[in-house]
Parts: sequence; structure tokens; C-alpha cells
Amino acid sequence: MPAVEQATNRPRFSLIAVLMFALLAVAVGVAWIIVQQRTAPHGRGAEMVGRIREEGLSSFWQRSPHHTWVLIRRGQGVVGWNASVRMPLADGGFEGLYVRVIAAGDRAAGDWEYWRLNDDATTGRYEAGVVRLLAGGERATSSSHTSIELSDNRVEATQTVRDPRGQSVLMRSSASAPDSYAPEGTISLLRRLIAETGDDGAFHVVFNEQPPLGDRTAFGSIHMERREPPDDDDPRASVAVALTTSLNRDVEQIYLLDDDYELVAGLIGDMRLDRVERDEVMSEFPEAEAVLTHLMRRVMPGAVGDDNRPARPFDFFRRMMDGT
Repeated sequence: MPAVEQATNRPRFSLIAVLMFALLAVAVGVAWIIVQQRTAPHGRGAEMVGRIREEGLSSFWQRSPHHTWVLIRRGQGVVGWNASVRMPLADGGFEGLYVRVIAAGDRAAGDWEYWRLNDDATTGRYEAGVVRLLAGGERATSSSHTSIELSDNRVEATQTVRDPRGQSVLMRSSASAPDSYAPEGTISLLRRLIAETGDDGAFHVVFNEQPPLGDRTAFGSIHMERREPPDDDDPRASVAVALTTSLNRDVEQIYLLDDDYELVAGLIGDMRLDRVERDEVMSEFPEAEAVLTHLMRRVMPGAVGDDNRPARPFDFFRRMMDGT
């Protein structure tokens, strides 16, 4: 190429180089923003999990029995109930039970989750299963399909999942727990920290229905962020927390909390959860107390043990709650 042409083309090449560099910088910047959007919430989640481990569960929860009753509504009708129980343990940790039952015609069934954690939430056990009501709700049967052990920052899971042919398969797996792993039993506490701090956060969890990747436990994620409660909703609510999961990002769960960050109400799809007194649940579902007691005897024998079991179900736990 003649020297004159080379001199003429140099500014053009320089301009192209500048443009290419600018495009590269923009691409790098966009990639950085995407990575930050994906990782920053998990970083904040890890900080909150770290706070629980450092301060201990006892700094957030009173060392006394705690319970919550909820009615589940769809439209204008009451379709079910749930109850949660939390108990302090002699070793300084806590254990809890969550039960949900949905009625459909003359049938009723639901699920349950039991968890147990030491005070710094580094060692724990989790079990989950289904509950079915028989003979018009007079009897309940239960079975488990998931168990998780947390120890030495490692998760070991046993899950009964469906294979592509629809058959139930028992699968065992294990994996190192991510820094933002939320041990079973801590979701309501992390929801409280989101409400307190105003920060959003993401947490790794093991979903019961998500099969492992071979022999490696698969982790899903939960994202939470603080919201203002609707003006026309429950007057007890002072703050709201929105929650979405990696299993179903299209369904947003909204939890309304009071000044103590206790659940007031929840909005999940077309269902509404309302915290109520025990008697309100019993008036709609007379069998609810017996179902809860059945499961407490199964997984929380210390709360309703043989030595203290009353003739009428659940009285022992109620006496503990009343301090008598």
C-alpha cells in the first residue's frame, strides 16, 4: 500500500479502535451489573445468616413456647388452616413444627415440617412429610418424604421424588452449604431481618420437591424484599415482606408483619392467610388441635410426652404456653 494511503487510513483505524474499546467497556460494565444483581442479594443474605450464627437464635426468640394459628381463605370461603409451634430446647437450641391442612369437599390433607437447630444454627435436623385426615377428620395419619441433616457446614439430604415415569424414587445426596444457606426453621427469622433492615436478600435453600444433581444436593433460592403494607389491609400490619422462589418466580408471596415482626396475614396467589386465635380455627376445623397433637407426638415427644400426656389433646402444650 502506498505511503499516502497508509497515512490517510490511520485516523480511520484509530476511530475504529476507540469505538471497539468503548463497546468493550460497555459490555464489561453490563456484565458487571448483571453479576452484581445476581450475587449482591446472596451476599446480603450471607451477612444475615452470619448475624444469626454470631448472635444466636436466643437473641431473637424468647426461650418460651410460641405458637401461631392461621386460617386459609380462597375468595369468600375458608379452605384450610395452618399452625406453627416453636419450643426451646434444654441444650440451648430450638425446635419447631409447621402444619398446613387444606379441605376439599369431604377430604382433607396437607403437609408438615419439623426442624431442630442448635443456638447458632450451625447444626440441625429437618423432616417433612404429608398428613391425611381419615374418618371424617377424627383420625390423622402422617408420613415423611424429606429429611435433611446440617453439620460441619455440610448438608446431607434424603428425598423421595418423582422420576420421569412418575414413580417415587428415594435419593440421597450431600453438598457443602453455601454462605447464604438458610437452615430449615430460620425463614421466618430472616423475614424479620429483611423487615428490620430494609435490605433485600437472597438465600439458598433445599426445596423438598427439587431432586438432587446425582449425588450432589441441589440448592434453590428465595429472594425477599421489604415493602410497605397495603393501606386498606389488616390494621395490625406495619410492614410487608415480598418473597419469590427460584421454583416459581411468577408467584409472589406477600407477608404482612406487625410491630414485633410477627405474621399478621399472607397473600399467596389466590389464597389469603390470616393469623387468628386458636378458637377461630377450632370453630371451622374442630379436628385441628388433634391433628397438631398427633404430629407433635410423632416428632416432638418432649413437648407432649408419655409422662405428661393429658387425657385431652394439646392441654400440656397449652399449659406450657400459659406458664402454668
